[in-house]
Amino acid sequence: MRFFWKGGNIPARGAQKILAGEGSLWIAWINAYCFRVTDFWNVDCKLHFSWILVKMLKLISEALSLFCSGSNWTQIKVNWIWENIRSRYVKVSWHRLVWFPGHIPKFSLISWMAILHRLPTKDRLAKFGLPTDNACGLCNSGIESHNHLFFECLYAKSIWRVVLLSCGLTQEPLNWSDNLQWMV
Repeated sequence: MRFFWKGGNIPARGAQKILAGEGSLWIAWINAYCFRVTDFWNVDCKLHFSWILVKMLKLISEALSLFCSGSNWTQIKVNWIWENIRSRYVKVSWHRLVWFPGHIPKFSLISWMAILHRLPTKDRLAKFGLPTDNACGLCNSGIESHNHLFFECLYAKSIWRVVLLSCGLTQEPLNWSDNLQWMV
């Protein structure tokens, strides 16, 4: 979901984070330095505000129109707004493998893309018409595909053996789907 105005667009995610009070450094700065004694709905735009915050504050009238007009905004809680603007999806069985307390965002994103088969492997790049040699960059034998990269490549097999052995497991890695179900 994106909000649009004459000058361009911004993701609604920034407004959602402010409304939900999520704990990023930017949100903490906004609450301490910009909002001080007020909230998102009642703050006056100041010269020291960042350009993105100014743009989001200009969207307040649009945001108000998303909800019932005539509401008493002082009595509406942030949690109620958050519950009404966020998208809800059914959790997949593997979500705790990727998103857990203490996860490293970079690794979680890569894992998420791998589970969804969205990594830019050479076979996928070739399907998009990009010129590529298709050979695996790790073993130089076989076509670099999702399954090859993780399970068929000699280098990947040796890493799997070491990791599984160090965990005291004797399972032989089969393919992505089977291993994902085993990990879940």
